[in-house]
Amino acid sequence: MKAMRVRETLRMAKGEVRRVTAVPGTAIRVERGRVWLTEHGGGKDWHVCAGAAHAVGAYGVTVLESLAPAVVHVLRPVPLHVLAAEAALRALRRAVRRLAGADPCVRTDSPA
Repeated sequence: MKAMRVRETLRMAKGEVRRVTAVPGTAIRVERGRVWLTEHGGGKDWHVCAGAAHAVGAYGVTVLESLAPAVVHVLRPVPLHVLAAEAALRALRRAVRRLAGADPCVRTDSPA
């Protein structure tokens, strides 16, 4: 299972059209309302209702049209190297906080 992140939240009025640049694995999740969508080069249309999602299968632009006022989340896959780097950064921050709290008498400036 790939990690996904909400990268955009679209609040769409009825009849509004939006373009989303997507990669395979991008998910279009409809929180409220209903949207029609088509993928670049797809030739097939989908209606996605509230509570449902569509997984984009192609690179390119996906076009969304709101059939009713809608809230749509665009979730993009997160590459593994980004997840690893974020985990390493969190571990480093924890270590720095522990070290900073270990000896309250440690001074960072030079004596004058």
